[in-house]
Amino acid sequence: MSTRRIEIDVRNVQQLPAERELAAAAARATLELSMAEKQSGSRASGAASAGLQLSILLTDDAQLVQLNRDYRGVDEPTDVLAFAQSENHQGEPASGAIGDVVVSVERAYQQAAEVGRRPEAEICELVVHGVLHLMGLRDDTPAGRAEMCRRQREVLARLGMAAAR
Repeated sequence: MSTRRIEIDVRNVQQLPAERELAAAAARATLELSMAEKQSGSRASGAASAGLQLSILLTDDAQLVQLNRDYRGVDEPTDVLAFAQSENHQGEPASGAIGDVVVSVERAYQQAAEVGRRPEAEICELVVHGVLHLMGLRDDTPAGRAEMCRRQREVLARLGMAAAR
């Protein structure tokens, strides 16, 4: 697929089991798909021409509540947050450190139980969702949600998983 250097740092700082390698694979597949789509659309950006760095933090609800409150002004839990490091003038991630994805593994376990799926699949879907946000996708409109869901399904299918949403 891509020969670009992609560095992904995954830290698991909570007590529930979470496969770091699977989270990294989900992030890598998402980045490669996004870069391939941009190149095929002749919209090569700085992110497509240089190495990328991404951090993933697997944590608990308490930390997501704190981050959600501190950065979004929303005092409630959420399943995933994405923090872009920098963007170019087109709103796409710049090369280098593109950002951080923070996943509540605790919430992923709860959501997985609600829909009858493996927690690892839910964690992967949340990582994919966060990385897609870092790549410039928005899900605050019907068209944006549809595109986000399409890309999530495509990445998860490449990983041999079905999307829950």
